[in-house]
Parts: sequence; C-alpha cells; structure tokens
Amino acid sequence: MKILGVVPARGGSKAIAGKNLTPVAGRPLLAYTAEAARASTRLTRVVVSTDDPAIAEAARALGLEVPFLRPAALAADDTPMLPVLQHAARELARQGFSADAVVLLQPTSPLRRAEHIDRAIDMLEQTGADSIVSVVEVPHQFTPVSVMRLDGERLSPYLGDASVTRRQDKPRIYARNGPAVLAVRTRVLERGSLYGDDCRPLVMAAGESIDVDDSEDLALVDLLLGDGPLRIRYRRPTEYRKVDVAQLRPGDSYKQLIAKRTHPIDELVRIHGRIPDDLLTPRRCPTCGVADAALELEKDHMRIVRCAACDLVYVTPTFDEAHYETVYRSAEYQEIVRDLGIRSHQYRVERFGRERVDIMARHLRASRPRILDVGCSTGFVVEAARDRGWDGVGLDLNPSAVEYGHSRGLDLRNVALDDAGFEPASFDAVCLFDVLEHLLDPVGTLRAAVRLLRPGGIVFLYVPNYDSASRLLMGKDAHFIWPTHHLNYYTPSSIRDLLRREGLRTEYLATEGLDLVDYLWYRREVHGKRDEGVEEIADLLQFFVNAGAYGKNLRVIGRRR
Repeated sequence: MKILGVVPARGGSKAIAGKNLTPVAGRPLLAYTAEAARASTRLTRVVVSTDDPAIAEAARALGLEVPFLRPAALAADDTPMLPVLQHAARELARQGFSADAVVLLQPTSPLRRAEHIDRAIDMLEQTGADSIVSVVEVPHQFTPVSVMRLDGERLSPYLGDASVTRRQDKPRIYARNGPAVLAVRTRVLERGSLYGDDCRPLVMAAGESIDVDDSEDLALVDLLLGDGPLRIRYRRPTEYRKVDVAQLRPGDSYKQLIAKRTHPIDELVRIHGRIPDDLLTPRRCPTCGVADAALELEKDHMRIVRCAACDLVYVTPTFDEAHYETVYRSAEYQEIVRDLGIRSHQYRVERFGRERVDIMARHLRASRPRILDVGCSTGFVVEAARDRGWDGVGLDLNPSAVEYGHSRGLDLRNVALDDAGFEPASFDAVCLFDVLEHLLDPVGTLRAAVRLLRPGGIVFLYVPNYDSASRLLMGKDAHFIWPTHHLNYYTPSSIRDLLRREGLRTEYLATEGLDLVDYLWYRREVHGKRDEGVEEIADLLQFFVNAGAYGKNLRVIGRRR
C-alpha cells in the first residue's frame, strides 16, 4: 500500500496564537509530529497542509514536504477535516502520487509516536477496515452509568443505572483522543466520509492522548517533554538479541540489557513489528484461570490484558519457563545484578531493609520471629532483621549475591523456594519483595509461601501498583511497565482478591513511592543537582500520592487464617 501522511497545520489558531509553532520544551509543537512521522516505517510520503508560509518554512526545516499551500477557503476556524484531507490527496494525485490510504497526523498530539502510526497502518492493512482511529478509554467515573445531573438540588442519573458502582461492572467506553492518528482509505474519503462503515480502534493510554487545545494542555506537554523531573523518555523500538559481556557499554543498565535478551539462541534476532509467534506461549489469567481478557496496552511488541473475571492485568502470550530460567541464571544477568546489589547493599539495609522490618514488627506476634525472604538479593532485609535480634533466612538464585551475604554472616541459600526443603509451618513471616510480578505462576509461589507459615503468620509482599500515578500519567512509559519481565500487574483490589483466594486476610495495604521523588534523589545524590521549588514540595507530593493509593508500589501484608 502507498500511504500518505498528512499533517494539517493552519496558521489561524485562536485559542493559542501561532499554536503549531509555539515552543514546547524548546522545540516547536510541530516538531514532535514531524519526528514521529519521519521515524515511521509505513508512511510512503508525509506532507504538511498549511496556508501559512511561516509554517511551511518551519515544516521544511523539520524535514517534511510542503508541495502546496492550502487554499484560504480550507483554513477557516470552522473548516472540517474531511475536505482538508480530500484536498491533500487530490493535490498529490494531480502531481502523480496516488495514495491507497491517508493518515491524519495532527500536530496537537505531540505524545503520539511512530509505533502508533505504524500500528494503525498495520491494522488497516490486516483487518480490511475502512479506517483506524486512535481512542483513549474514558475514566470509569465518566462513563454513562456514572454521569449525574441536577434536578433542582438533587442528583439523579443522567443515563443508565446509578446502582452500578464497581469499575469492573461498568461498560468500557472509549473516546477519540484528537484523534492522534486516523488512517483511512482514500476511496472512503472520496465517498465523503472520514471513517466509513467499518472503523476500528487503536487504543492509546491516557498519558499518550493529550490533545493540545488550550494553554493548560500546552503547559502540561511542556512539563512532560521537557528536561524536568516529570519528563517522559521516549523509547525506541526494542531490538532483541543475546548480549555478550564484551558488548556492554558504560551507562548500560541491567534492565536495558536483560530486556534485549529474549531466548537462548545464538544468532541476532531483530524484531520489527512483533516477536515471532514460536517464541511465545498463550497464557490464562494466573489468578483465576479464565482466558477471557481485554487488551489494556501493548509495549515492546507484547500484549498486556485485563482479566474479565478477576480484574488482574497480565501479559499474554509470554516466553516459556525455559526462557526465563535461562535469563535469570545466565552469567551476564547474575554478574550485573550481583554488582548492583553489592555496591548498594549498605544503602539498601538503611533505606529499605529497616523500614520493612519495622512494618513487619507491628504485625508479628512472636517476640523473636523467624522470617524468610524469597528473592533476597544480597540479604539487606535479612541483615536488618538480624540487627533487630530476629532469625532470618534468605533465598536467591544468584550465587554471587548469596556468597556476599555469607561474607556478612547472613543465612542465605542459593536455591529456589520449591527446592529449599523447609518443613511446613516453620516461619512467622515470608517476604516476597518484587517477586510476584516476574512469575508465570505467582499463585503457586504464594501458595508455597503460605504452607511455610505458622498459624497466624504473615506474608509480606511488594509489587508495582498498576493504579499508580506514574502509570495513570505515563501509560506504558511508566518505568515498571516492562512486559518482557514483568508478567503480572496488580491493583489494590486484585492483590486483595489474590490473598483471599489463598486463605489470607489482608491486614495491611499501603502504597509508597513516587517517580518524581526517586528522580530528584537520583539527580541530587548522583549528579549533585537540585531542582529548586519542586524538590521542596516533593515529600508533600509523595504524601498525597500515597494517601490516595497512587504510590508506585503496593506493600501488602496478609495473615494466615
């Protein structure tokens, strides 16, 4: 297919004068759409449709074509988009380029990326639809069954049944997000329609769907795209390959490196558009076993879905158990994780270990409890427990991390939980910190932990919070949305449901952490930079985020009944 990208950028914006060239994070607003369009591998040509010579000059400087100027009659405030696209397609056809489809790319959607454009075109080609339009899910509190109206001084339902209050019982509603992307067949345009009879959705995250319409929208995208602490980092398409230690470069993080190591094969595997099907295995909901699920988002060519029965968010299909066993036991992975763990051990004892032990102390009934930390790394929690006079044991698959723990006098064992050989009811607490999100079978691991608890014992776990402010703001760009390795994504309700199914009563549930705070700490401690103003209110921001259950991590204690 020959695909024409059209960027409509008239010069007469009223709400924000000169909007398309207004600086956003030091660049014209138009530049972000130009960058996405140039990075697309599916667009055959990209042109700017404008009536303004200054915009035409700026567009050419950004690497876009401006083969014509739009007539003034098609550049009024009330001009619909249909005749603008029809004019562009006809003008290019007159010049000898006849497109099979046209993709609308509005410059007011600066968070849309090349992968969204390419995915829309792929969908148009594969489904045979008349058009593909980008949409965003409407927050559940704004769905028709939630909307109210005032009758005098009383509230009454505007539509639907006001008794429907649970999010999972409400219909999922979508709205066009600009649209950021509209791919439509040329023949449909010529029939006088933008969408045709068969229009399919390209679902985008809320954090990718900001449509710049007024000064508040402009300020928000300037914040997200700038160099400040809330900056969204754009991710290039992932190249999956085995990584040799000799190839590592300064600045590479273990997360970046391990994400590129996907399967125990020697040759380079370059993925363009998807991961080969023979590397992936379909998966049912790991909590309830139901297969029915709705797509939440896609990232790194992997699908993240929400279970229709229990509301768990999880990855399917995934790599198989052998793949993850190979990755986590690989020498490269263990060396990187070991080095990070050893360098930061004392810091983690003081910053994380003691806090977690303090939380457990408020819930443990034994005066000198025995605890087990599964996935203990170098044993920073076990050390904090020992310092308090407790008996602590740690398990980890990294032999170097375990060896380092031995050097500090800790009881660490290089063995998996299933192979540890502990007697049932032998611990007062079992800790699963940052473990369940990595597992193909999190229920099996939790069940094994429960068997080890003494009567009234507790399971203490940390998992990323899918309902966090980070994910709600940044969508799939939130740091923990990592589907090659994070296979399960929990919310407060779904983690409570998991504990209940395994005979645990949720006794404590809180959220903690805010990416802003972490980023400020990193800039201050590592780079010696302070973010004046923002830094002063960081703790206050974190307090309100945690109080509203929007922190980036869930920390949960379940007590054995």
